[in-house]
Amino acid sequence: MKLQITGKIDYIGDVVSIPSKDGTRTFYKRELWIDATLFDRYTGERSKYENFPAFEFSGEHNCKLLDGLSIGDVVTVSFTLQGNKYADRVTGQVKNFTKIQGYAIDKVEHQQSPLQDYNAPLDYPQLDNPLAF
Repeated sequence: MKLQITGKIDYIGDVVSIPSKDGTRTFYKRELWIDATLFDRYTGERSKYENFPAFEFSGEHNCKLLDGLSIGDVVTVSFTLQGNKYADRVTGQVKNFTKIQGYAIDKVEHQQSPLQDYNAPLDYPQLDNPLAF
């Protein structure tokens, strides 16, 4: 199953370079936040529960996917969820660390208001005899 979410770009981070422990390679990552807060489909009111997921794009190729995008652009992000278990060094308690890894992003060219579909006039076909179906 393909995981995707659409929202408006709220933040685009700079590319961060992280050298490997042995210093032979460099790891690149970049962060993206989107405003994916839902709207009521009937009233168009914004939900009181905000939704601002943060995505990590890693690797030189994936970091470049964010080039040319701007704050306010509406995008659809394809992503995977990755989780790791680790033991807390102080308490020894096992915990979980989850990352949202973005791997593709598409700019939505046509920005539609939440009520646009509901306000459109209905297009009924014209019948010669309205009683005959």
